[in-house]
Amino acid sequence: MQLLLENLSVHSVQQQEGLNKIQLLSTFSKGVNPCLDQWQDLLPKLMGLHKKWKSTWTKDLEEKRLTIMLNLSLYSPNREILAKQEKLPDALMKTIKRACKLGYPLTVKAKVSSVVTILSEYNTFRRKIVEIGGIEMLGLLLGSKDALVRNEASAAILALCTDDGTALSHVPNESLVECLSDGVVTDESLLLLERTSHRDFVRDWIASSVVVLMKVITKHGVGYVTSSGIQTAVGLIYHAVQGEEGRCGLETAPILQEFVEVLRKLKTKDMPLERVFEIDGIIAIALGFAD
Repeated sequence: MQLLLENLSVHSVQQQEGLNKIQLLSTFSKGVNPCLDQWQDLLPKLMGLHKKWKSTWTKDLEEKRLTIMLNLSLYSPNREILAKQEKLPDALMKTIKRACKLGYPLTVKAKVSSVVTILSEYNTFRRKIVEIGGIEMLGLLLGSKDALVRNEASAAILALCTDDGTALSHVPNESLVECLSDGVVTDESLLLLERTSHRDFVRDWIASSVVVLMKVITKHGVGYVTSSGIQTAVGLIYHAVQGEEGRCGLETAPILQEFVEVLRKLKTKDMPLERVFEIDGIIAIALGFAD
């Protein structure tokens, strides 16, 4: 390990080999090795790599560095040390900025979000990310048409707001619109919309997107959701159809009949009473259109 750390200090093929071997070590050990308590130089060297390489820094190197951090974060002792690194929040946000500007692979954006989600377990890390504009930066990733990136970015934003509901105010309306704009809908992006639905702008957008949510539930080739996401979509539709615009979207949807049948089947599954109540409410409104 000492030799690998020494390799990271030189600007050569050895540096690439060292980075690759450390990544493999962290992968096979499931984040237990290298132990950050023993090898305290590793994180500073990883975070300083970009400055050393400058114009020769590559997307592949960025992903290897992030993979090491993500792997290490899976092991609790290493995770705690990562979270205490004062420079890490800023380094992660700069990575997002470079990724968006230079067209880094989508996996880079997803891994940054995953690291933020995991390390947000710790108050100091979480508050630092919010303080430096991390929520706004992650909000940029909601515009990705890749389901994994959008889901991971949504999860990271929600994790940052664990104990501070006001932190959600940092998410721009324009970013939240992306959660339903192109049909790439995920569990976490739906949950993010639910958590911000108190905003007039978001509530109006959800109401105008009722058909998209209906398609998610009927699985008409739109959305990447599990049963959890479907339940969230039910709640969003229920509240949307309490207003005129939402009801209009429901009434004119070409898949209304099939949607009602799917809702009836959902009731037979193990669902919370609140969701059953919402399903009954939506069906009652839908059936009322025929009267």
